[in-house]
Amino acid sequence: MAKNRTLISEDSLERSLECKGLLFDTNVWLRVQGYYTDSRDKRSRTYSWFYKKALEHECPIFLPSPVLSEFVGVSLNAKARESGWTREQGKIHKCDGFNEWMCDISDDAYHVINDCSLLDDQFSKFEIDPLFVAASGGGIDFNDLLISEICKLHGLVLVTDDADMKDQEIDIVTANAGLLE
Repeated sequence: MAKNRTLISEDSLERSLECKGLLFDTNVWLRVQGYYTDSRDKRSRTYSWFYKKALEHECPIFLPSPVLSEFVGVSLNAKARESGWTREQGKIHKCDGFNEWMCDISDDAYHVINDCSLLDDQFSKFEIDPLFVAASGGGIDFNDLLISEICKLHGLVLVTDDADMKDQEIDIVTANAGLLE
């Protein structure tokens, strides 16, 4: 059974920020501080607004290693593909543009890190077998399950646009109305 779902709006802002802390999912960071930031995109604007309000209200924002790792990986692959790289060309870190891509990505990542508290995700406390069983059933990937477990363990609210998180037993704040159904 899913827990609370809140659509980001002026009306829900105070309620959304009354929590122990927020964990922004990778897909949100990519829209707020990363490769997919686009001021013309309504969801990007909504998540950027919510992020700004969370900072203004001094609501803690936590960053676990799986989110940062995913942020770097998705950004790197997007930049490489944009430059014409394909897997057939070999390892991405040996490509000519790799250093430039990583400099750009590290810039974005530092903006994310600066406003967050790095979170010890307590991986050793997770029950891994149920996560593999859930992931093998399809519909959600393993990293999403890790992020959900981190939120449960630390009592955090997930800010996500990922419809795959719909059935997770965590509180979610979103601009994706599909998560409310």
